[in-house]
Amino acid sequence: MADETKMEAPEVTLRDLRAVYDPEMHLAMLRDGPRHHFYAKCLAKHADQLRDGALLDVGAGTGVMAAMAVRHGRAAQVHAVEALPEVCRLIPRILETALPDPAERQRVLVHCGFAEQLCKKPPPGWPAK
Repeated sequence: MADETKMEAPEVTLRDLRAVYDPEMHLAMLRDGPRHHFYAKCLAKHADQLRDGALLDVGAGTGVMAAMAVRHGRAAQVHAVEALPEVCRLIPRILETALPDPAERQRVLVHCGFAEQLCKKPPPGWPAK
């Protein structure tokens, strides 16, 4: 019987990602009020399932969804994982505006790198198995 959890993963480098990185797309998503409202509403609707739990935001971009998971979903901890260092460096700045309460900001742990790397060598604060 084949292991259905295994997938062939293509070799992707930061150079590959930078080739398709579109800063205007991230800016448009940051300014998309209706999109933010929709996600906030969905997270609030499922807050009972997220409360006191850890959430993994792979491809976190600027961290807006991570902030919403704390604010509206009441997640105890959010791991925001972003592979592009240029984008990842923006997350703390976005969080300062999106989560003015320092206690809320501390619930978002930012990881710059590929999610696969985090699974191989979990950083401090990574959820236990």
